[in-house]
Amino acid sequence: FLARLASLARTIHDRKAIDNERRRLQGILSSVGDGVYGVDADGHILFINPAAVDILGYASPDDLVGRSAFETFHYAFEDGTPMPRGASFLNQ
Repeated sequence: FLARLASLARTIHDRKAIDNERRRLQGILSSVGDGVYGVDADGHILFINPAAVDILGYASPDDLVGRSAFETFHYAFEDGTPMPRGASFLNQ
């Protein structure tokens, strides 16, 4: 019983530490002036900070999270020419 109780206490402590770290990192990400986003292995946006949302002209991160970064904003070269999927550094 005591071992299970100690294990439960460690689990609770670890979860609180993870939540605190997540909040700290979210605060840092939100305050960065540069646009920052992260994608999963398939290129779908997992998170995006407010600066990136503003730069891209969207109203909310919810408009972008879950969407393909390539199809949303990596689909063309700087001159506007369509980019083949294989030429995108994100897809490589």
